[in-house]
Amino acid sequence: MKLGEPLQLGGHRLRNRVVMPPMERNNGTPDGRVTDRYIDYLRARAAGGTALVFTEATYVRADGRGRVRQLGAAGDHIVPGLRALADAVHAEGALLGVELNHAGRVADPAVAGSQLYTEPCSGSW
Repeated sequence: MKLGEPLQLGGHRLRNRVVMPPMERNNGTPDGRVTDRYIDYLRARAAGGTALVFTEATYVRADGRGRVRQLGAAGDHIVPGLRALADAVHAEGALLGVELNHAGRVADPAVAGSQLYTEPCSGSW
């Protein structure tokens, strides 16, 4: 296999085999929306030749957030920003993937706004 060769991935064709994995940037808003800064960041990676760009960990439930400025996918108010992000990456010839995330037992109640997991775990694993 050659890095610069196209790759068929399901119904999508990647222009090459360069993939940018999810990397935490914490460039969302406190309510999980995509920011212009994050759009610019991922657009630049796509413009640089990356064929498939992944978002950072994107929470799927507000009570599963791990960070204050984490991207979200837990409400309709977030969809326009995700659409703008996808459009920007696609305009540069790349595809966008989303790393879906729930912080689970390590979700920070102060960040997530919940009382989940505030007591230490007991018992054996």
